[in-house]
Amino acid sequence: MNRSPAAPAACATIDLREIEATPIDGRYKGIPGHLAPMSLDSIGQQGWNVLAEDLTLPLAVLHADALEHNAAWMKAFLASTGAVVAPHGKTTMSPQLFRRQLDDGAWAITVATIQQLQVARHYGFPRIVLANQLIGRQAIGYVLDELARDPAFEFLSLVDSVAHVRMLATAAAANPPGRPLQVLLEGGMAGGRTGVRDLATAIDVARAVKASPHLALVGVEGFEGLVSGPGGAAKVEVFLDFLVQIARALDADDLFAPGRVVLSAGGSGYYDLVTARLRGAELTRDTTILTRSGCYLTHDSGMYGEHFRRLLERSPQLAALGAYAVVTLLLASVRLRRQWT
Repeated sequence: MNRSPAAPAACATIDLREIEATPIDGRYKGIPGHLAPMSLDSIGQQGWNVLAEDLTLPLAVLHADALEHNAAWMKAFLASTGAVVAPHGKTTMSPQLFRRQLDDGAWAITVATIQQLQVARHYGFPRIVLANQLIGRQAIGYVLDELARDPAFEFLSLVDSVAHVRMLATAAAANPPGRPLQVLLEGGMAGGRTGVRDLATAIDVARAVKASPHLALVGVEGFEGLVSGPGGAAKVEVFLDFLVQIARALDADDLFAPGRVVLSAGGSGYYDLVTARLRGAELTRDTTILTRSGCYLTHDSGMYGEHFRRLLERSPQLAALGAYAVVTLLLASVRLRRQWT
């Protein structure tokens, strides 16, 4: 079936004026101690030079040309694979960068916690993936209230047990948001964190979701980012094949809610394998292949430089897209050390 990307999130509701007007002074990390209060968006007018030591170290330095290069690289990668990205917001926790990523065509923003979700919603981000299980009275209540308050808000979270499905269904029945709560079934791996470990459990969880009018199963998800060491790529492929097996079984049993199915895996080192393997699911309905790489835009030069080298070894055709531009949190201090020596 059709694997063309779903529509990206609309950005009309996002309002960053409040954060741009935030007053800052010398109590903020890196800001000169003698500074009189000023608004965040006036930093660019100060003419500060990191190498001239106008600011105190340590600093996180982001180069505009590197950001632009990496954003363009990911757009080209997604275009070549037919996938979409919901970058993990916890990497930067910067609503300004979230907005930039949506402007570049990101499908959604991913978060890990309710606090991160609340930050994103405070600034109006319209489509959010909680790459975690939604649990706890306050967290579930917040999501249900927010869905009821804003009909344009689209939210997805994860389920991996019948008990958790029943918890969500009970809460939604008591506080109905006016539409089903969308969930992705999470597949897991031995020694991993969460997620079902076998197909039979996956089917049981999916049937529990379908039994509730308050929930909608919209896809299958997994997290491969913790895989490392020798044979890591092969282990990731086995795990992705398991996610595909789940998706095919749920599709055959008509357990997905009507509409497009989302197939997703997170992590920042294997998105070439994610897009290739999940594309092979060949479900009977339209699918969206979703990667959740959080570090494609900003990353350190060590670990992710090595991740990218291995990616090109696995997928040499991607070399035509160019190399990543390194954005390192240590860049300023490294250059200063070279200047002094």
